[in-house]
Amino acid sequence: MPSTMRPTRAARRTIAFAAAAIVVASCGAGGDGGAATVPVDDAERSSELADVLRAHGLESASSAVDALGLDSLSDAAEYTFFVPSDEAFQSLGADEIAELFDDSDRLGDVLRDHVVTGRIPFGELAGVGELTTADGLVLTFDGASDPPTVGGVRIVEVDIEVGTSGVVHVIDRLVVP
Repeated sequence: MPSTMRPTRAARRTIAFAAAAIVVASCGAGGDGGAATVPVDDAERSSELADVLRAHGLESASSAVDALGLDSLSDAAEYTFFVPSDEAFQSLGADEIAELFDDSDRLGDVLRDHVVTGRIPFGELAGVGELTTADGLVLTFDGASDPPTVGGVRIVEVDIEVGTSGVVHVIDRLVVP
């Protein structure tokens, strides 16, 4: 990744703190037993992808995209992003999330494990079978399971459009190589 796209160490720490705050807030710190909300400054949004993720309640993934300053997650014109839900990120725990967001190389590797070249709507995944991520990980799509899985991880929401170049499918945990 070109160094011009890497946030400063201070910026990564701020983002890591914000991600940890999202985790803590969503674990019920809201006084009413429900999830508290963490305000997001519109001026900090870096891309259409981050905006779409945020609009669908995928704050952790949006923060990761923002942290890396990405407009897209693939060098290809079209991509499919299997986005871990906020609950998937939260399962890592606040310390692990902070460490992940503090290491932009590792964060980039994790995101690339969830991105494949080509815009593949859910209805076309069955015809693909195996998918190779931007980081070279091979994921198998299983449409016979209920719900369907990719790389052994359940797909819980499908076909979130990102402009004309991307499509997002939400998964319930992180893909681990």
